[in-house]
Amino acid sequence: TDMTMDQPERPFSARIVAVTAVVVALGGFLGALAGIEGWVIYPLVGAWALASGLAAAVSARAALVGVSSATALLYAASFHISTAESARAGLWMLVSGLGAAAIGWAAHRFIPRHAGGPAPGRPGTPGAAAPRRPALRRELFAQPKYLHHALRLTTVTEAATVLYRLLSTTDGFWIPEAALFIGRPDAGATRRRSVLRIAGSAVGVTLTTLVLVIVDPSPGGLAGISVVAGAVAFAVHRVNFGLYVVFVTVLFVVLTAFGGVPESHAVVERLAFNVLGAGL
Repeated sequence: TDMTMDQPERPFSARIVAVTAVVVALGGFLGALAGIEGWVIYPLVGAWALASGLAAAVSARAALVGVSSATALLYAASFHISTAESARAGLWMLVSGLGAAAIGWAAHRFIPRHAGGPAPGRPGTPGAAAPRRPALRRELFAQPKYLHHALRLTTVTEAATVLYRLLSTTDGFWIPEAALFIGRPDAGATRRRSVLRIAGSAVGVTLTTLVLVIVDPSPGGLAGISVVAGAVAFAVHRVNFGLYVVFVTVLFVVLTAFGGVPESHAVVERLAFNVLGAGL
């Protein structure tokens, strides 16, 4: 949900973050309910990936919401929990996401925006509100690349989900997660992001290993590292995708350590499964 906090092209909207929280929570609930070992996960993932791909025709932000919620679905599928526990997991995701929206609103309300930043204006000027986009159906017919993108994303995500189930029902979600976040309507951009994803993951894994071995942090230290890594990652993700992946890798390996997974195990699987997802 935090990925939609950065909204430089328009005045910050807590509503966008809140809607993202709802969609992410719904994906998490349905993923936990289906489970990676059940057959229901395949049509569910297919429908979600197709919708995420088609959302690119609406806006990059809509596509980001779709991909983030698809990731939540796939991650929660590894939980192996009951219906009641699935509902509880979805509720926690919702509460956390709405909390992020509230924090974002407070930050933008009480911390003034830089004076040199763009401000809303008339269409065609920097900072202006984006014009209303054409209807989704018209956009898909006018530019079939979005439909092709949606079909590619669905096919790759389904294949990655099969590998997820076969290779590791606990950490295998990194495979479809990598494929989802790399995929773009433009094939050249997708190839570049694939290379950066692999390189960034390798550097991030190395950096995380060094930090964990040298520092051997306590749970409080892990929390501090995750906050710093997350702050840097979200600050640079629009500037350099490879650098973003480096710090996101640090963030997620450290967060995985909170769940009791040995850091060395999380480090190796993160790198191996990212290579598989990028390869797909």
